[in-house]
Amino acid sequence: MIQENCEKKGFVYILINPAFTGFVKVGKTIKEPEVRARELSSGSGVPAPYAVAWDALVTDCDQVEKLIHHQLAHARSRKDREFFAIPLKNAISIASSVVAPFACERDVALSDDTVTPRELNPVTISLPRKNRPRMIQEELIEVAEDYQGKYAQEPPDGPHKTIPRYEYELLIADPYKYTERELFEQVHVVQRNRPHLKIDSYNIKRSPLVQSFGWGIHRNPEGKLALVALESNRYKELQGSKSVTCTKSYRKNKA
Repeated sequence: MIQENCEKKGFVYILINPAFTGFVKVGKTIKEPEVRARELSSGSGVPAPYAVAWDALVTDCDQVEKLIHHQLAHARSRKDREFFAIPLKNAISIASSVVAPFACERDVALSDDTVTPRELNPVTISLPRKNRPRMIQEELIEVAEDYQGKYAQEPPDGPHKTIPRYEYELLIADPYKYTERELFEQVHVVQRNRPHLKIDSYNIKRSPLVQSFGWGIHRNPEGKLALVALESNRYKELQGSKSVTCTKSYRKNKA
């Protein structure tokens, strides 16, 4: 892993936007990715706010961005745009493989615009009072203590999908779309056709994603869920944020 000569240190990121279905935006910044997402969201031509789906701190963000763009060239919408028509999970997989040799520790401030996680304010959309979702305590369900890996892993796919594979595909494709109850219904009622199962038997803290595959699960103030890779800067930010409650998932093996 390259961790020296970090004169061009910065982030590469993948943003998503509900107004641009089917596309991801891949770019670079020397600021916090959430700050960059807010800047892009403030433009008059942007109908909905961007959200950071993935990011990584690298030794040379210019070079890494070019390498990722090259790998995604087949899916690029236009040569002068950073939008790519590719499933989010595929974009993350490609970007992660490119980033690996360039990853570096998040140890120093990158610029005067860099802020700590607790200083970040999410972009909000004003809704009529009766339509506003009920706000709850923001939460990070941490990877199980007995997980032995250092990186998040994609659950195996095959002709007979497993529960973690269903959960992974739903959450990686649509971050912050499902609540815990909605995820249960999608996985067990819709996908597995098990309408007799009761929601009381389901607990996201027992999900194999947090027990066996290295994924944390972020629950936002609206109760919606998103995956956060163990090795990601986002995972560390959430752990260090005073506004986020960190909850231990259940261990895979009982102590």
